[in-house]
Amino acid sequence: MTPKIVITIDTETFRVGGKVLPFNAHHYADLPGGSYGVQRIMDLCDKYGIKATFFVDVYMHHEYGEAKVAELCTRIESAGHDVQLHVHTSWIPGAHSGLICDFPLERQVEILSEGRDLIEKWVGKTPRGFRAGAYGANLDTIRALRETGFRLDSSYFPLNRNCELTKQIHAGCVNRAFYIEGILEVPVTTYWLWNRFSFRKNSKIDVNACSWNELRSAMSQLSRSSIEYVVVFLHSFSFVRWDRNGENLAPNLGPLRRFEALLKMIRQDPDTRFTTIREISDRPTRSAESTSDYVPSLSSFYIVPRILSRFLG
Repeated sequence: MTPKIVITIDTETFRVGGKVLPFNAHHYADLPGGSYGVQRIMDLCDKYGIKATFFVDVYMHHEYGEAKVAELCTRIESAGHDVQLHVHTSWIPGAHSGLICDFPLERQVEILSEGRDLIEKWVGKTPRGFRAGAYGANLDTIRALRETGFRLDSSYFPLNRNCELTKQIHAGCVNRAFYIEGILEVPVTTYWLWNRFSFRKNSKIDVNACSWNELRSAMSQLSRSSIEYVVVFLHSFSFVRWDRNGENLAPNLGPLRRFEALLKMIRQDPDTRFTTIREISDRPTRSAESTSDYVPSLSSFYIVPRILSRFLG
């Protein structure tokens, strides 16, 4: 069985030093040389006949106003791509944390209900998939998702310090999809960047974090595995860079080139199939649980460029 590829984009913005960044700049990034934001991501996916899932942090509307976030969601939906729910709770007035797992179950239900209702109002479809901001989901998040009609979560990221799920459920798997109390968990796909001498570091399939050699090696191994889904990770601002004040936006061409090269490489395999979070959640299946887990391991050589990039740039 060849895994299905899921292109996912965490669609969000943030504060730098307490300063709220411009909404349009960090989502659309319309610069003199072209668009480097959401539209560019959709254009590249369309070029290769792929539909992507945009996990949209709709709670930004508390800062930017509902009209801007609604327009973003409708632009994605009208282009034929998939809008699902994302949350960084730091946007919610009075919030004491940016992680949804830091809230009690009752409050998580309220938060998810707000996001669900907004997306349904804006695009005419009820979201069924969810990803917690910074992977900060816990078992109460799963219960809140079930209570609010969601079917799928994609917050599970083993070894990530914010992911309370991995500390609570001890699932014993990394990349294989599985069910948690009736919710299908489709993990953020990872590989071992280092797994020796009692030290382990995993990395997600992320065009910003990974070198091209890492992406190519990990995806090549995953394409021959038995897991059902491979989740590729981007942000809406993956193709731009800015200064320490969040200003002077400029193209970030490295991740853009890696993303297109990745799509081209995957498309060259005639057996490759792509899917979206909505398509998975609309056809719930337990076949994922019958597959074996698989985590690619890369040569220790690949960690050297990572270390150098941290110190040099």
